[in-house]
Amino acid sequence: MKKIIACTDFSDNSKAAVNYAFALAQHYKAALILLHSYLVPVPVSEVPPSTEMFEQAQQTAEKYIHKLQEELQLKNTAHLPITTYIENENLLLCLEEYCKKNNPDLIVIGTRGQRDIVDVLVGSNTMKVINHLTYPLLVVPACAKFNPLKKIGFACDFEKVVETTPVDLLKKLVTDFNAELFVLNVDYKNKHFKPETPEESMLLDHLLFKLKPRYQFLEGKDMSSTLDEFAQKNKLDLLVTIPKSHSFFERFLKGTHTRQLIYHTHIPLLCVHEK
Repeated sequence: MKKIIACTDFSDNSKAAVNYAFALAQHYKAALILLHSYLVPVPVSEVPPSTEMFEQAQQTAEKYIHKLQEELQLKNTAHLPITTYIENENLLLCLEEYCKKNNPDLIVIGTRGQRDIVDVLVGSNTMKVINHLTYPLLVVPACAKFNPLKKIGFACDFEKVVETTPVDLLKKLVTDFNAELFVLNVDYKNKHFKPETPEESMLLDHLLFKLKPRYQFLEGKDMSSTLDEFAQKNKLDLLVTIPKSHSFFERFLKGTHTRQLIYHTHIPLLCVHEK
């Protein structure tokens, strides 16, 4: 892991995500990029925003991001490079532009943003980023603090495991932190059990054999709340999921407790897209 982007809107919640990203960068001796996007409010009139408004917004953003950069430099014992990137654009387009040019290994984002200036949740931005970008995205709750990963959960539905399982990433995380891996499958009265499920299960076991995973078959009507309950009860440090077209994540997003899990969980959520 060489490049980590930490998204910030300077709220307390985003600072928690930045601090988590900073600690992770220290661990991997990776470059850290502080990224901030902003939009100048457009007045409801025929008069366009003045040049002064854009300049003031830019200056304010630069002031806050450089302050954050200086605070992190004081703790930068590994002397890793910390750079900044600011763009007058929405978060998704800002990330798309930066990622195309710099190809980061990880994007880190908080669960909520500030509401006093622009009444927008970073949570909603988070879902847009998950749905449109293919880079690994780590969603960090406001209360999370980085600790070396001891227990990692991988949510899996045993469908097309060869094509979808992020084997290399799981191997890297488990090996780098000497962590224990839990493969988590949620079902309710075998509703999602298919004829090919046993074979897919065996294929996954072959893929992850060297990691010695522990398989947990969880019974629950709501996937997100069932995962959240297990994660907290067993003190998982990270939960890995596969978003987009993957049916498991589709069910995950439709759960009645999804908003609570994504926006309020104590456990960082790593979203890794299908291969």
